[in-house]
Amino acid sequence: MFSNLNFGSMDPSSIFTIIPFSTPREDSPQGYGEGQVVTDMWVERCIAANSAFNAEELVMCTPMPGPFPRPCMISSVRELLITDLKDVAISITGFSGADLLHIERLIELLGAQFYNNLTRKRSLLLCPDQSITGPKTIKAKEWGIPIVNVGWLWEVISKGDEEVDISTWCDNPFGKPLVHHSNFRARQV
Repeated sequence: MFSNLNFGSMDPSSIFTIIPFSTPREDSPQGYGEGQVVTDMWVERCIAANSAFNAEELVMCTPMPGPFPRPCMISSVRELLITDLKDVAISITGFSGADLLHIERLIELLGAQFYNNLTRKRSLLLCPDQSITGPKTIKAKEWGIPIVNVGWLWEVISKGDEEVDISTWCDNPFGKPLVHHSNFRARQV
């Protein structure tokens, strides 16, 4: 389902083709004329902010490389290469409003498991920045769960099937392994 949106003028650059955020870039239609292709997440963020902004500023506001869910090459904290996010259990903290909704939907789109609560079984705790403090970050540190900056998620989405080194986004790169399941597909690097 695609639709066009015009923010009040007939200037071709103000015409937007809106697609579902789950539509891979490879399957996205061309914009109308000089118009831009944006995702429904861009519309939701514009509504929340009560103004339009440059969709290129946030990775989820324009078509993302697919397919979804997809294998992701992520260097892990224990020198394993994660090739599949389906067994990665992600909890988040410090997000609200549209950010909370969109991050939850993006985690699930990538094939990982999203959880609001943090338990010892979680693979990582995702936060907006490393300065976040609170009960979840305290417990994550106590339990050895890596606390990862949301920039990691943006990089995973942006790079598609390219390898992403999670340790550059992580506060404790020597925490426990990201995945605890025996059916996890990984290989030594």
